[in-house]
Amino acid sequence: VFLGMAAACKITALFFGPVLGIVVFWQNKKKALPKLMIASLAFFITWRLFQPYAFTGLFTPNQQFLANLASLKNFSQPDSLYPPSVQWLNTRPIFYSLKNLALWGLGTPLSVIIITSLFFFPSYLKKKKLFSKEAIYFKKGENHRLLPVDEADIDKSLAEGECTERNREPRALPVGIYYCLYFWPLALFFYQACQFVKPMRYLLPIYPLWSIIGAWGIKKIINNNRQAVSKTVWVLIGFTLIWPLSFISIYLRPHSRLQASNWIYDHISPGSTLSCEYWDDCLPLPVEGKSWQSQSYQIETLFLYDPESQEKWQKINHQLDKIDYLILSSNRLWGSIPKNPKRYPETTKFYQDLFQEKLQFNKVAEFSSLPCFPPGLNWFCFNDQRADESFTVYDHPQVIIYQKANHSNQ
Repeated sequence: VFLGMAAACKITALFFGPVLGIVVFWQNKKKALPKLMIASLAFFITWRLFQPYAFTGLFTPNQQFLANLASLKNFSQPDSLYPPSVQWLNTRPIFYSLKNLALWGLGTPLSVIIITSLFFFPSYLKKKKLFSKEAIYFKKGENHRLLPVDEADIDKSLAEGECTERNREPRALPVGIYYCLYFWPLALFFYQACQFVKPMRYLLPIYPLWSIIGAWGIKKIINNNRQAVSKTVWVLIGFTLIWPLSFISIYLRPHSRLQASNWIYDHISPGSTLSCEYWDDCLPLPVEGKSWQSQSYQIETLFLYDPESQEKWQKINHQLDKIDYLILSSNRLWGSIPKNPKRYPETTKFYQDLFQEKLQFNKVAEFSSLPCFPPGLNWFCFNDQRADESFTVYDHPQVIIYQKANHSNQ
């Protein structure tokens, strides 16, 4: 039922289907088939109810829905001109996703723990040490209560006959769960990392499962080397908190686009002409009753994602002559287009000259909201503007404002 509801929201939730099927099969192989048939029927009914756009009749597929899925697939091809896809041109499979996951998704300390645990997990899985009994030693205390024996006194207590050994059986889990815990996230990672479209958010289902494996690795290290490395492990665990706490800090300050909008209203006179890059958020945003309409700002949209042509630059150059302030409301365009100089040679040169102030515009303001630690004190910050575009452009983009050199705001 929940899988059907999830797939109704996003069709890629179907990736979870095989996991559920394997778990059901491993729990009771004899009764697995009827359970899977009932679960499949419940999934279809739920999906049918919560995704009515997929059908035109009771069971008749909606051709427009199928056509929309095909269009989305075409947008995800390297030869498409879909603007968000530009950032993934010339990216290397696996390495690109692994770098973003390790540096910005999980954070470096947690990534080290998880990668190390992933390396050793199969050996324990093969030896079935995951499911072995754990010996617990007790001795009789006051009122004949059984008290755990301190690890350092076990040999002495056993020799003196003061304690007894009991086996504690861990809670039984189907073996398939452990295999799914290891292999399904790996399969999802390699599948997604080898696609042309590689947004970080597509890897979010991996985070909790790999964190469980990382926790298992930490527990094994502490149990096997309690005195030698336990302090080091706890220090490493402390380091894992630095990145998530740093990321939280961006929500303790105003959004960078909001800061930029306030600056625009305070420093740019009404009636000025502002630029807006196509496919990015135009500034200023409405703030406290003010808007670009109330200030009579003129907005010129620059279609910089368009294929290079003489007509493209004739139009843009004409717009630049009219623009008083050139506004980059994130790194969406300048962070992706210059990575593809063969496809966008003139546009790449445009951004390079703009940043070096070789054009007729000079930088007058910049707003950013970087993850900083500790939150509120900001002793040091992480510049994550090189992360996958979708990681920064929504909740903490870098905004840069340029003023035309011969323009006076008086």
